[in-house]
Amino acid sequence: MVKRVWNFELGGKKHTVELEYSGTWGKIETLLVDGKSVKQIKRKLTFRKSEHPFKIANHDCAIMLKSALRGYKSDLLVDGRSVEIEQGAKPAQMPKWAWAFIAACVAIPVVSLGGAIPAGIGAGGAVACAAIAKDSSKTKKKRIVMCLGVTAICWVLFVLMIFGIAFLARGG
Repeated sequence: MVKRVWNFELGGKKHTVELEYSGTWGKIETLLVDGKSVKQIKRKLTFRKSEHPFKIANHDCAIMLKSALRGYKSDLLVDGRSVEIEQGAKPAQMPKWAWAFIAACVAIPVVSLGGAIPAGIGAGGAVACAAIAKDSSKTKKKRIVMCLGVTAICWVLFVLMIFGIAFLARGG
């Protein structure tokens, strides 16, 4: 069970909002306010944002869920304003080491001298590496290994495509 927690003050009183989730699509998430369950959210596989409203002391609140590359991203809104932004949260920055993996993926369409399939493989790998690198919920070592795996898979796909074209060109 994974838990996302927001701590903030509202009207001079401290509040805690927790979103407990399993990480599996279709499961029911539990929303707790100050330790008490206030809402059950059934997540669906969708590429749209979903808003799940509730109240805290006559203030309109909502949990915003948005699909991400892996799982989803969540944010807490209080009176229409993001708690994270109000607390000075900065958007995730791209680590410098990630650019090596992104460049290795972008090199695929360059090496192939173009083409839709190599461009798709390279762009997909670059986007995946960027998303993985920015995911601060995982250790740096795990993110590097995951980016290495994505880059390797992209290059293997590219090489398989080259062998497939060569095989077909020989009349096989």
